[in-house]
Amino acid sequence: CARLTEVGQRYPRAWNQIAQFRADRGKDLPDWPDYVYAPMAAWYAAVSAEAGVSRLPLDRVHDVGLLSALGAWRMTTGIYRFDPDRGLLGPATKRKKSYARAERNPERQG
Repeated sequence: CARLTEVGQRYPRAWNQIAQFRADRGKDLPDWPDYVYAPMAAWYAAVSAEAGVSRLPLDRVHDVGLLSALGAWRMTTGIYRFDPDRGLLGPATKRKKSYARAERNPERQG
């Protein structure tokens, strides 16, 4: 994904910072729900550290959301097809095939 590469180049230390936040989860940092890859505060800290500031200027605030979305997505890079009438159909592939309706995210088993 070109956008993932672009963000990774703009914030080259972010992935390692987030990995450290996750390692410190519930130890040196407060715990957060399992369904959250990393809280927004962690992404804000990663972006502000790369920018060398403690408070982000407005032109960098949107990078927090972008980095958080791409950062969590990059762990699985799952892309799914969704039909408004039928719901979640399944993983997107280049081959044409029929998709069984998925009642939950196939990547989150358990």
